Amino acid sequence: MEEKKEDMLPQDNEVASIGIEEIANRMEELLNANEVPSREDADRLSAYYYRLTPSAGGQEGSEDEAAVLRYMQILTRYKEVRAVQQERIREEIRRHTEEKGKLLDRMQELLSSTEDMSVIKQQFNSIREQWDALGEVDPTVKSEYLSRYSKLMEEFYELKNLTNEFRDLDFQKNKEIKEQLIAAAVKLSESEDPISAFNALQLLHDRWKETGPVAPDLREPMWKEFKDATVIVNKNHSSFFEKRRENEKKNLEKKTALCEKAEAILNPLPSTGEQWKAAAALIEALREEWRTIGPVPKKNNTEIYKRFREATNSFFAQRRTSAKMFREKIDKHLEKYAQLLEKAEALKDSTDWVPTSQKLMDLQKEWKELGGLGVKSAEANKLWHAFQAACNHFFDRKQADLKDRNTKREANLKQKREIASKMESLSASELSPEELAERIAELQEEWSKVGLVPAKHKDEINDAFYSALRAAQAKAHKGEPGKGRHSGPRYSTPIEEMNNDTISGEIRSLNTLLEKMEHELKQYENNLSFFSASGSGKDALLAPVIKKMDNLKREIERLTERRKALQKALKG
Repeated sequence: MEEKKEDMLPQDNEVASIGIEEIANRMEELLNANEVPSREDADRLSAYYYRLTPSAGGQEGSEDEAAVLRYMQILTRYKEVRAVQQERIREEIRRHTEEKGKLLDRMQELLSSTEDMSVIKQQFNSIREQWDALGEVDPTVKSEYLSRYSKLMEEFYELKNLTNEFRDLDFQKNKEIKEQLIAAAVKLSESEDPISAFNALQLLHDRWKETGPVAPDLREPMWKEFKDATVIVNKNHSSFFEKRRENEKKNLEKKTALCEKAEAILNPLPSTGEQWKAAAALIEALREEWRTIGPVPKKNNTEIYKRFREATNSFFAQRRTSAKMFREKIDKHLEKYAQLLEKAEALKDSTDWVPTSQKLMDLQKEWKELGGLGVKSAEANKLWHAFQAACNHFFDRKQADLKDRNTKREANLKQKREIASKMESLSASELSPEELAERIAELQEEWSKVGLVPAKHKDEINDAFYSALRAAQAKAHKGEPGKGRHSGPRYSTPIEEMNNDTISGEIRSLNTLLEKMEHELKQYENNLSFFSASGSGKDALLAPVIKKMDNLKREIERLTERRKALQKALKG
């Protein structure tokens, strides 16, 4: 089905969502198609249009001004086209009024005519057809014409010479028409559009008056039916306008509150770029909210609109003044940004992770404290992206290094667990003491070559390995004084055959072993001082302990020398 041109106009419930350009486009499209909207529709759209553009004084004011200018041009064209249309309509109404007046005079003449009744009926039907074909008449005589027409119709049907057959036939025809009018009125009483229903009802009343009478016994009941539906339509119409007046009153209260909020933003004025930005966002939010609020009472419309527009215009005017002053300070900010960027660039390739991280975080904090640059935000953004890239470059490298170290340490942990497990299994092996000592030395050698493990597993894996080591050594040297827990690996691999990783691993192993041996020696010394304070017979008890201490001291001395040699090789 082809879309009606009047349907192209936005309805009240869609105006807020389609935007100001679409309103202008639809109005212009109608005019291009020689379709002229009603004055009510034009006024309604104009009200919505200006409601959607409450201020042309903001930073974005040029767009609003262009939109308003375009709509004003379209509205001017509309007024010109409508003026031509209205003149044509007035001319048609004058013609219809004149011709219907003549038809009424002819009807009056027919009632006193002495011609044959068949001729009178023929002329009378012709008058009715002509009447129905003509349009509206002058509103000042419309009621008079309809009343006169209805009365003449009734008088015609009362003519004594009118045959009963003709009268009954016309009564039936009129009855069918009025039944249709009653049904239409009832349907209008159920309509959800009270304005359209009210306007349509007036046409039904005109048609009722233009329709001839029905049988006398049906006239009152049918009129009552029609009138009852009319009462409902009129009541709905009155309720609608009463509700609209109430809504307009509430809308005025809402718009007054928006004016007060807009005026409050001006006192005191923002003092920083960020505050101006936040205040502008608030003003824009108020403007958006203004656009969603419906019309106010006509008597208040101009005043409330002017108040809100003045508040928003004043805000943006003072914002421009502030921005002009702010631009004078921008170059210093840009210079400071460039200095921070230069420092970040100098640090981004550092491997000194902890202190460099702190330095870069301090630079980031300093950057943040400087704030934004408003109108030169493009230059600031360029520097910011470069600064951010330098920081990200460093922290990405730091994260990758940490991830790599964690991966290696997890692998080392797995390897050390395997070595500890092998060492633990030696306690139950069937190897000879010599073979067992050889195997212990090999596993210690392997252990010393493995790197660091995750800190949270360090104590756990060391305890597991050295517990197994002591157990294996005890089995290998069972009953042999001076040997056992710390006989240790031979550490006899020529240093010149070892790489840096192997040397580092052996140093770490020696550090752990020497720490435990020194702790054990200290325990022996404490025990020895206890026995020294005892009575006779102590020499027999102390002899094995002293021998173990001597062996332990020699082993500590040997391993300490080995460690020094390894450290020297690593530095060299």
